[in-house]
Amino acid sequence: MITEVTAGWASGNARASAGTPDPSDRRGVLLNLTAAGQTKLDDYIELGSARERALLSGLSAEDKRQLNRLLDRLLASLHSDLGG
Repeated sequence: MITEVTAGWASGNARASAGTPDPSDRRGVLLNLTAAGQTKLDDYIELGSARERALLSGLSAEDKRQLNRLLDRLLASLHSDLGG
């Protein structure tokens, strides 16, 4: 699955990444971001950050602290369930 996803991304974004054969596994390809790919990734991360800020803008500081506490508890529960 991961191979299909990365191969699809790499072939669809040829200028965003460059592939080289994996020396430890001839079936694999090591992907590296090009400068254009790094710019796309940075833009995508900023878009996600802007969406997060907009989503949380209606919460008070205390609401945000409570949300963080609840998310921490959820994450701890998930780690425990997964044996982590």
